[in-house]
Amino acid sequence: MAATGRPLKRLREEVSCDICLDFFTDPVILGCGYSFCRACAETLSPSTCPHCGAAFDPSRLRTNRSLVPIVELAKQMTEREKAEAEGGEGGREERQRGACPAARRLLCGACSASEEHRRHHVASVEAAAQEVKTCLRKCLDRLMKERTDVQLNKTSLEADSRRASNRITVVCEKTKAEFKKMHEFLDKEKERLLAQVTELQNEIKNKQNEHISALSRKQDFLEDLIWEMEEKTQQPVNEFLQDIGDLLKRYEEREKFQKLAFLSPELHCKVWNLFDKNLILLGAMKHFKANLESGLLQFEGNTNRSRPSPTTPEERCEQLEASTAEHTWESGPSA
Repeated sequence: MAATGRPLKRLREEVSCDICLDFFTDPVILGCGYSFCRACAETLSPSTCPHCGAAFDPSRLRTNRSLVPIVELAKQMTEREKAEAEGGEGGREERQRGACPAARRLLCGACSASEEHRRHHVASVEAAAQEVKTCLRKCLDRLMKERTDVQLNKTSLEADSRRASNRITVVCEKTKAEFKKMHEFLDKEKERLLAQVTELQNEIKNKQNEHISALSRKQDFLEDLIWEMEEKTQQPVNEFLQDIGDLLKRYEEREKFQKLAFLSPELHCKVWNLFDKNLILLGAMKHFKANLESGLLQFEGNTNRSRPSPTTPEERCEQLEASTAEHTWESGPSA
């Protein structure tokens, strides 16, 4: 009895819930590999394993099907042990019992000889318990290996996620830096071109004022000379001939009028240069906008395209760093 009780006690410990301290009822296995009754696991608050502290989701508990027949076998063996302890003829008959490993259940003498188990190998309770214990250990080994694989996979996924997040952060920062450089470059070019426009406008205005002033002086001179000549023609003959030579001399020595152009050849060239720069700017911006939109659009919603070299995020990031290092947004020499 004592020899039989020791392995049976060990078996009962293996198939008993550490929460209710009774045989498993609807056993479930947690992600960490430990098993409990479903009802016991659902009552835990917080939802963490009492042994290792690993968290679990009560709504996603999985039935430990490997334990169900072992629990039943342990229950039967316990019942047989109790019956044997009561003594009497029934006890002596129970001492003749065995166990059927194929059916995973205890057998009395009559059952051992029954048609159902005649072709099965009927072993002693001790041998059956040891066999079941070995089977249970193998199950635990597989579960522990599976738990290790799950943990390794989880750790790998977390590491990959961190690396991807770091790479994306690098790309984001470089993108913002490139846009900042581009904005600074465009702002600098805008200020330079607008300064040229303002300078040209001032130059045209100054030249216009200069021309208007010269024409106004010429107009005043002509008005005075015309008035004097008209007055002279109205004088009597004896007065008419007086000082006529001075008047005619002023007429002959006057500066001949030459029509002034709106723009000098030099200013005309500057205006056309400005127009050409504006056309080049508009064309470049239109071309840049079209290339950027079409280049980005081909990647929108496309998750199945073939991956050209480089293929890893690390290589992509290195390529991005190299391209940004070679490229610079610097203004060219002023025209």
